[in-house]
Amino acid sequence: MTELKAPSSFFSQTVWAMGSTAVIAVAGAILTFWLAAFSGREALGVFNQLYAIYIILGQLFAVGLNDSTLKHAAQHREDAAERDTVFKSALLCALATGIIGGIITFMLSGPITAVTESDSVGDGIRFIAPAVALFVINKVLSNYVNGVQRMQYYAVTQSMRGLILVVLIIALSVYEAPMSAFGLAFIGAEAGVLLCFFPMIAGAFNATTPAGGIGRWTRRHFAFGIRALPHGLLTESFFRIDILVLAIFLSDKDVGLYSFVAFFIEGILQIPYIVRIVTTPHLIRIMEARRLDLLGRQALRSIPASLVTTVAASGFVFLVFPHLLTWFPLVADPRAPEILGILLLGACVYAAFAPFESVFISGGRPDMQSLFMMAVTACNVILNFVLIPEYGLAGAATATAVTFAVSSLLLNLLAFRTFAILSWRRTP
Repeated sequence: MTELKAPSSFFSQTVWAMGSTAVIAVAGAILTFWLAAFSGREALGVFNQLYAIYIILGQLFAVGLNDSTLKHAAQHREDAAERDTVFKSALLCALATGIIGGIITFMLSGPITAVTESDSVGDGIRFIAPAVALFVINKVLSNYVNGVQRMQYYAVTQSMRGLILVVLIIALSVYEAPMSAFGLAFIGAEAGVLLCFFPMIAGAFNATTPAGGIGRWTRRHFAFGIRALPHGLLTESFFRIDILVLAIFLSDKDVGLYSFVAFFIEGILQIPYIVRIVTTPHLIRIMEARRLDLLGRQALRSIPASLVTTVAASGFVFLVFPHLLTWFPLVADPRAPEILGILLLGACVYAAFAPFESVFISGGRPDMQSLFMMAVTACNVILNFVLIPEYGLAGAATATAVTFAVSSLLLNLLAFRTFAILSWRRTP
């Protein structure tokens, strides 16, 4: 293997990724404020419940193929033939599981109506079924471009999803479509992203692959992906567990209030998430080389970029939030600032370790990545079920914030123990 050096392009990749996050944040702000101002808490609650279900089911039916694509595309980035085989086989796998996932999602409409006691949410599931199928394919495509470090492509496609979604939701609201029709916007957003990837898809299928390569990599993708599935599923579910548990205990209006506050947190959390997206391809190569000095240098790039920016953004949001409430009387509530403050504290703790959250995937141990996320999610679920009945919305916020702190400690403990990091080489 050629000598591995700390990446010189980390800053430019982060700028591109942050730029896409800014576009998504603005689009999300427009969408949230529009629904809060013109449609009210119930519409905001229905939208966020549909969004949570859509993301969770999409990640479930991706079957970890996205993580396998990221890992192996980065690993074989210098070998064009092998890289193309990795990509083509992953797309074929995603097409199959996506279609199956879309069919199953459609069949879940009745059970979800019964659990949420909301006809709008249940009916909306039928609309998001095709979007789930497209989401699975787009997830693999996005992770591939991340793995080969084409961050400009990644940034544009992710921005496209957010922009299309906000335009379609506002259009549905203006034409007074039923709230269940919000699901149509997800289909439009995923279809738009897929169109952006068409040149890359065409190139992959025109590429010549070695005999037997597709079958070999199909088996490897599923073997890796199934072990990584709990990680991918629970990572996407983690930030929506509180909303889903609230939907069981409280009304759509209360879920809408919490969703309004959670929107700001989700925006803040995009900062450490984007730093992790940029860090992971580099981390894969560092883990392969087992170089302690390079790991330290990467930490000095990633952790400050995540933590300092998150703290600064959190402080700004906390200061301006009370003024925003006066503009949106339909969601104004004295409980909102308390919920926000609790969640912001948790987000700042999370930002310190988030860039390296995919360390087990990077090191070829998807089983440990899944074990980590299972433990973290179990903590979050238990705390939500314990605290929400007693403390309501504040209980949901506290459960999520405490889980952030627990996950930080657990990640470091498991990573250092699993990879014996302190025994790595310090120089080539």
